[in-house]
Amino acid sequence: MHAARSVTISPPVELPESVQLSDVTDVRPSADIRNLERALLLLCVIFGAAQIWISRYALGSDGVSYLDIGDAFFRGDWAQAINRYWSPLYAWCEGIALGLIKPSMWWEPITVHAVNFVIYLLSLFSFRFFLHSVVRSLRNDSVEASGESALSEWILIGFGYCIFLWATIELIDASYITPDLMVAMFLFLIAGYLVELRASDSLGKFALFGLLCGAGYWSKAVMFPVSFGLLAILLFSGVLSKRQVIGV
Repeated sequence: MHAARSVTISPPVELPESVQLSDVTDVRPSADIRNLERALLLLCVIFGAAQIWISRYALGSDGVSYLDIGDAFFRGDWAQAINRYWSPLYAWCEGIALGLIKPSMWWEPITVHAVNFVIYLLSLFSFRFFLHSVVRSLRNDSVEASGESALSEWILIGFGYCIFLWATIELIDASYITPDLMVAMFLFLIAGYLVELRASDSLGKFALFGLLCGAGYWSKAVMFPVSFGLLAILLFSGVLSKRQVIGV
């Protein structure tokens, strides 16, 4: 006859107050939200491509000036390539594309608009980076506070991409041969890093933030005064620290 086995029941383990249930909660976006974002991204690509294709032969007077500067840059004519009125970065991108592809007169405006479409795609994913930074920041803040999101991510994602479409298709017009779309791309990236640096700062991120501000100025001169405002926002957002002062 076997001896009876003793069973020891341990008392329940209480978690310390510093460990909250939210610390082990999965706060990743759901599959439904990811599918919604993929559909909205595809919609933005289709709308942008359609608008640029419809205007594929339109250049405009400003567009011709930018193409002349880009052509001078590719030839190495620095007296014409560097202009006090026209910002160089967008024109140089167009000039490099035309200089490398060397399209015929028929295909030249289509090539120019193809470059614009690439910039549009970069702007779209720059906006995605900014939107994800905002959603992630709000999600982390809500988890630390009460475990409930203050604003539905469905609303943020859906409303965000609708604003992007309205801004790029209606306000900026992705088919215009101007650097406005490129400026928007840099602003989205800068805004995203403003949010990222609020959560976790590093000298590398500060350096990249400065490079983006400089590139924005090279795409359009108005970014020069705007950059000072952005640096002020970066300095006084969140808790002021020595690293933050040095970074700015």
